[in-house]
Formats: sequence, C-alpha cells, structure tokens
Amino acid sequence: MTGSDPDGPQLTITSETEVVVRRAFPAPQELVFEALTRCRQLRRWCGERGSMLTACEVDARPGGAFRLAERTRTGAARALAGTYREVTAPSRLDCSCAFEVGGRGRLEARASLTLSERDGVTLLTATTGFTSREDRDAYLASGLGRAAAEAYDRIAEMLAVDTTPAAEGELVVARLLDARPEQVFAAWTETDRLARWWGPPGFEMVEQRLDLRPGGLHLYGMRPPGGRVTWGKSVYREILPPERLVYLSAAADEDGATVRNASAPEWPLEVLNTLTLFDMHGRTMLILRGRPEGAVAAERAAFAAGTGHVSRGFDATFARLQAHLAGGEGDGDDGDDGDDADGDDGRDDGPRGDGRDDGTGGDGTGVAGSGGDGSGDDGSGADPG
Repeated sequence: MTGSDPDGPQLTITSETEVVVRRAFPAPQELVFEALTRCRQLRRWCGERGSMLTACEVDARPGGAFRLAERTRTGAARALAGTYREVTAPSRLDCSCAFEVGGRGRLEARASLTLSERDGVTLLTATTGFTSREDRDAYLASGLGRAAAEAYDRIAEMLAVDTTPAAEGELVVARLLDARPEQVFAAWTETDRLARWWGPPGFEMVEQRLDLRPGGLHLYGMRPPGGRVTWGKSVYREILPPERLVYLSAAADEDGATVRNASAPEWPLEVLNTLTLFDMHGRTMLILRGRPEGAVAAERAAFAAGTGHVSRGFDATFARLQAHLAGGEGDGDDGDDGDDADGDDGRDDGPRGDGRDDGTGGDGTGVAGSGGDGSGDDGSGADPG
C-alpha cells in the first residue's frame, strides 16, 4: 500500500510487522524537527482535524519520556507514549512506544524518524515496527494511519504560515487542499461555486453580483438560519489566475455601499486580503493573508484581538470548500465544535462553527468572510473573492 502524492504522506507496508511513512515538507529540517519535539508546536497540529490534544509531555533527550493524548472529533480517546532511545537534532529520533487506542488496548512498537533536507525541502521517513503482524494490522485498522496523514497536512500548513513573512497586525492562515490550483481558484471566483461552500454551516447565499476584473465588485447577501439577510462585498485589486487574488472586503448594504458592523463598531471597515495558491503536485497549498486597510488604532487593536477566532473559524469554511472540491455540495465540516477543555492554551481546536456575531470575527470572517461575521452582521462581513 503506497501513496502517490510526492508531497503527501506515502505509507508502505515493508514487512509483516513494519510500516514506513514518507513525507516531504517545503521547509527547513530544523523547523520540522521542532514541530515534532516541542509542545508549543505539537499543540498546533498533532492529531486529525477537529481533534484536541488533551495532554502533551515531551522530554526530547535520550532516556526522556513523552506522552501525547488526544480526544478525537468523535469523542474517542487515544494516546502515544514512550521513551526516547536516540535524539539527534535536527535529523533523527528513535524511541520505544505504545499506541493506546480505545477498545484495542496497547500496541507496542519501536519507531524511528529521520529528516533530511535538500534545496529547502525536508524529507521525513518514519519507520514503525510492531511486535506482531496482528498489532500492525490493528494499527492500520484503528484509523491511526489516516490521522497521521491529516496530521502531516497540518504540519505543512503550520510551517507554510510560519515561513510566510507577515507584516505587523497581519493574519496569515493556510490550508492544504486535495484539488488543483485551477479548481480552487474557480471555487473562489465563480458565483455558482461560491454559493455551494461559502460561509458557516447552515448559512445560505441568497444573491450575488460578481464582476471579476481589477476594480470590479462582488456583492452578495447571506441568510443565517432563521435570520435576516445581510450583505458583504469585495473590490478586486489584482487577479492572476490561478495563483493570486487581491481584494478589499467589507460589510455592505444591498446597494453595495460600505457599512460598519453595528455589533462591532471598532472592527475595521475594510480588510485587504491576498489569496495565494501553490501547486503541490496536484494538491494546493492555500495561503490567505489579511490586514486592516486605512484603519485607526482602535480598529487595528480590535482586529488583532479577533484573529484567534478568525483563524479557527477558517477550519469550518475550508472544510466546506474541500467538500465542494471533492464533489459534494460544500456542507462538510470537521465534526468538532471547538469547545476545548480549558480554552486557554492556544491550541488549534477547530471552529465553533456557530455563525454567531460576537464582534470579533468569531467564526472566521473579518479577513475574507470565512464563516460568520467579523465585518458584517451574521456572516456577510467579507468575501472570498
């Protein structure tokens, strides 16, 4: 069993007891090694989408112990714990470990991980040897392989953000999508496609007018469940298919005039968005940057305070986008309501997905209207393009 995407995880069964996964990351190996050994980074990516890391203990030295515990989006508990046998930064990790999977007991294993870099790309090779074929098969049947694939995608997204220079007060988010850049660009710029995925779950795009040219306007209305229609707009500044889209987004009235968000009067009137799409061997790394345009100090402060909600809210919208690109109607979600246990550790727990207008871009709007409200009541705020 072998994956076919050079940048995606490639899993190979190399013997009756061994599994090898290979993955390439367009980032320096020092950053990849740090992502694998520092809790501040592990909390940002470890586990499948919608899961929550409930415990992270890492003592990355020979003889040091580690334990990672996860609650999945379905509520299941699983963990990985063990002892490091070798730690050679930034190129190699070797450990004895055990996978703890609810209902399947402990799966004992010996794992080694090597990193090598060439031309700014780091190749990760992870070899896991189990004590028996039964344990190997139990590992594969448990869904841990799928979770690892999603986790590796999240590492790539995290590193894309971390290696993208950001101006002061600018928000940068990334997502690796299973579609070509041409498909993603079309989904972001064609009205019939936008209507199938744009906004938080349950919201309906009821009307659109789109003039795709520099200086052109995209005006659209959205209706939340049981609510009134509100409006958002984008004014295009730069259009370079299928790689780049630059536009100003704002809340609007039905005639297209810019209006202030009544529930968040200090939120910036306009946000400048830059969407960049990179070809990753048939997949697309999407990077979206947003910053207030022409804002006063209080508006910039409000934007900065809301970026955490905005960033998490993008998960819900990007899940709908991925579902649309996969042939669905864009109603997929991550299955997680983002209700983390303590709410204070900064981990990427996924979206609230409730579309509520709390004045902070609560479900991912305010940059590009990604899922709720940040710059316009009830989801109209800003626009993907």
